[in-house]
Amino acid sequence: MNDLQHLPPLLLPAPRLLVDNRDGAGWLAVPATVRINGYPPYIALATAILADHLHLAEATLADFGILCVDGDPPEPALNGSEAYRLRIDTRRIHLAAHGEAGMRQGLHTLVQLITQYGRRLPCLLIEDAPVFAVRGVMLDVSRDRVPTMAHLLETVDQLAGWKINHLQLYTEHTFAYAGHEEVWREASPLTADEMRTLDAHCRAHGIELAANQNCFGHLASWLKHPRYAPLGEIAPDAEWDFNGLVMRRGPFSLCPGDPRALALVEDLLGQLLPTVAGPLVNIGCDETFDLGQGRSKDEVARRGRAAVYLEFVRAICAVVRRHGKRPMFWADIALEHPEALAELPADLIGLAWGYEPDAPFARWCQQLRAAGREVWVCPGT
Repeated sequence: MNDLQHLPPLLLPAPRLLVDNRDGAGWLAVPATVRINGYPPYIALATAILADHLHLAEATLADFGILCVDGDPPEPALNGSEAYRLRIDTRRIHLAAHGEAGMRQGLHTLVQLITQYGRRLPCLLIEDAPVFAVRGVMLDVSRDRVPTMAHLLETVDQLAGWKINHLQLYTEHTFAYAGHEEVWREASPLTADEMRTLDAHCRAHGIELAANQNCFGHLASWLKHPRYAPLGEIAPDAEWDFNGLVMRRGPFSLCPGDPRALALVEDLLGQLLPTVAGPLVNIGCDETFDLGQGRSKDEVARRGRAAVYLEFVRAICAVVRRHGKRPMFWADIALEHPEALAELPADLIGLAWGYEPDAPFARWCQQLRAAGREVWVCPGT
C-alpha cells in the first residue's frame, strides 16, 4: 500500500468542502479499464486530462465508472463557471459542473487523488469553487535562465493541475525581436513561433497567456548597447540613486521625453502582441527610480515626477489599445503618488506587488480602487 493512502487527501488548492468517507463508505477499487460516460464535450475533456493516469473507454449508462455531467437540476446549484462537485463511492466516480472550466478543475482534483492513492480511491465528496477568478503565475525569463520549450510546456501542464489559469513570462530582452539581434543574440530568446506554440498550449489547458514586456524601466540589457544608449534617461557612465538603497551606474530606464523611446516601444509591442491571443498586456513600468536624475531632470523639476511618469505610461497604453488589447502595469511608482492615481488610464489594471510578508496590500488595493481602477494582488517569491 502507498504510504500516502494513510493520509487525508492532499489537494492543492484545498477545496472549500471535503467530506472524507473512508471510515464509513470505504474505498473504490479502480478497474484496469475505466468506463466513462456523460455529456459528450466533457468526455473528450476527461479523456485528454486522464489519459496519462487511467486506461479509459467509453461506456453505456449501465457500466460506466466515471460519469461527467452538466450541473443542472436535480443537481444542487453550483456557483460560478469553475465550480464543480466530485463524488466517489464504492461503485463509481461522479463529477458535475456547469461548464468546461468547472469540469476541468474537477478532473484535475481527480488526478491529484489518483496520484496520491493510486487505483484505490477513498470514498468522498468534494465541492469547490475558486475564491479568486484569476490565479496567475509570472516566470522571470529575463534575469533567470530562459526555459526550453519542452520545460515551458511541462510547466503549463503542472500549473493547470494546480488550477492556475493565468501565465506571464517576464520579459526585458529575451524575445527574438526582428531588427534588434544585438540585444538578444546571446540570450537564448523565445521566438515568435515559440510564443504562438506556448499560447496555444496554454489555451488548450485552460490558461490565459498574457504578453509581458517591460516598456519603461529595467531596460539596461538594451541601453548598454551603443545603438540604444541615447534613448536612456541616464548617460552610460553616470551614477544614480536607486531609491536610496544603492548607487548604480549607467542607463536603466528610457527617457520619456525622447520620441525615439516610444518608437522603440511601438516596435517591440507590434512584434510581441500578435503572438498571444489573450487580451492582456503587462507593460511593466516599475522601479523607474532614475527618472529625473538624468535627461528628464529639468522636466521633472518643472512638472513633477508623477506627471512625467504618467504621461509616458499613458502613451504606452495607447499603443497597447491600438492592438485591441488591455494594458496592465506594476503600480509601485504610481502608488508613491496617490494624489495622481485618478490620472491613470481608466482601463489600466494596477498590479500591486510586494516581496515581503508585511507588504501593505490592503492599503494599496484601497488606494487604487478609490481611484476607480482595477487592481490585482501580486505577492512575490
